[in-house]
Amino acid sequence: MVKTLTAEEVGEILKLTRTSVTVKAKSGEIPGMKIGNRWIFLEVDLLAYIRSQYKCAQGGKEEICRSTNVRIRPTGGSKSRHQVESEYSKALGLKIK
Repeated sequence: MVKTLTAEEVGEILKLTRTSVTVKAKSGEIPGMKIGNRWIFLEVDLLAYIRSQYKCAQGGKEEICRSTNVRIRPTGGSKSRHQVESEYSKALGLKIK
């Protein structure tokens, strides 16, 4: 049987207020559906959403921005600062150490 969650329960899991959960659900960021005047969330969809966020946090492959449909390159990690400095140096014509 599929377990459903309320906006309050999703908020507890994601550490968000009920209002934040419903705003994110309305925008399509969090998967959910409104039945009558209540938001309902499927536990399996919420878990898939949470797992999808791991890729972003761990420097996964390029993602598509949900609001602008622009490709986003992963950031972070131990090499990113050096890569940015190298790219700036190349763009400015500076010698690279």
